[in-house]
Amino acid sequence: SMGHSNAKFEHVKKAHDMGVKRITHFPNALRPLHHREIGITGAGLYFDDIVLELICDGVHLSPQMVELVYKTKGASRIILITDAISAAGLKDGVYELGGLKVFVENGVARLSNGSLAGSTLTFINAVRNFRKFTRASLKELTHVSSYNAISNLSIEDLGRIKEGYIADLVILDRDLNLIATVKKGEVVYGKIS
Repeated sequence: SMGHSNAKFEHVKKAHDMGVKRITHFPNALRPLHHREIGITGAGLYFDDIVLELICDGVHLSPQMVELVYKTKGASRIILITDAISAAGLKDGVYELGGLKVFVENGVARLSNGSLAGSTLTFINAVRNFRKFTRASLKELTHVSSYNAISNLSIEDLGRIKEGYIADLVILDRDLNLIATVKKGEVVYGKIS
């Protein structure tokens, strides 16, 4: 995986040719897209087989950027991530990250200089935001939230509801409300009727 890089397109092409097929935190902390030097951001959109990790909190990426990536790459080349820090799901306040003070205001985590400091995004909200921003189908949501990451990491015993696979599941209703969580075949949250 590539990320947090000022790489030019030619450098990304070399890495791509050597087998690198994912960009972390796309397009945050990357050389911006420019019409004369598309850099790592442009390369992420250019190469069909590069998978892009997106933080869909509406802060790291605007809804329009998420939709642009979705229209360009399709659901099969996107992995949702949170970049969440320990303040995820907690109320606004002052927290710590790697010895630095992080100020969370309106759910946005920033350092004292104003730089983003991870996110407070929960994964279910990343999925909800992706659907809101793109109008993706439920099948596409399963790909961006689970299947693509498992496939990209070549994990062979996860990602399917099938005998011989680890039964880790999140069960949601059509409105993406949590019904139950199953870990190794055991219901650890909610009820399954």
